[in-house]
Amino acid sequence: MDQKQIVRVLDQLVVGAPTISVYIMDRSGSMESYAPTPKTALNQALLTLKESPVAERMAAMIVSFADHCTFDVPLQPVSRVQLLETYNPEGGTALYDTLSAIMNPLIAACHDCSRRRQGVNIILSIFTDGEDNKSASHSLDEVRALARHADSYGWQLYTNGFGVDAASIAARMGFPSDRNHATSYYGRPQAQAANITRSVHAATHTTIVSAYGHASPANDIAPASTPR
Repeated sequence: MDQKQIVRVLDQLVVGAPTISVYIMDRSGSMESYAPTPKTALNQALLTLKESPVAERMAAMIVSFADHCTFDVPLQPVSRVQLLETYNPEGGTALYDTLSAIMNPLIAACHDCSRRRQGVNIILSIFTDGEDNKSASHSLDEVRALARHADSYGWQLYTNGFGVDAASIAARMGFPSDRNHATSYYGRPQAQAANITRSVHAATHTTIVSAYGHASPANDIAPASTPR
């Protein structure tokens, strides 16, 4: 993914300030306990976005990460996105490398849009059960610098932690760590699987509200039928 690709996608959306939703799902070996819930929840999210009355204002992408990141569902207008085909947990947690691969081109695209006086709303949501332990190319300091740039463009940054302190992870990265942006979930695997679904739906709700441009009751945005 590069800046030009992002701008081309934005140009396909309706006039105004489009919304990009970025779902970043941990795919390290420790997530095996929750499979296939992440895949099911993410596909349900995409279907919900597709069926939204403001679908023409939104684009979405799914990135998973283990030892390396994978752009499983490349950025596209939600009307064109394909469902996630595979989710196979293995390896470590290269969170910092993943964030750098995603945020650098998005920030460059935001800069390009600002020069054209075009607004863009970005919702970036992380779902993880652990700290970074595998990044080889990018450091925590680099991520913190990216977070400052993202904040200057008004991004909404969310951290969801399963069995880990999400606020602590977010604060270290320079992401918002208040209760509205960093949520920790604890419990046995079955309960955590339900929490993954809940947190992905919350990110989807936030995306649709952003596209509407005003607050909307959560229960007005029902998830689409669960994909098989």
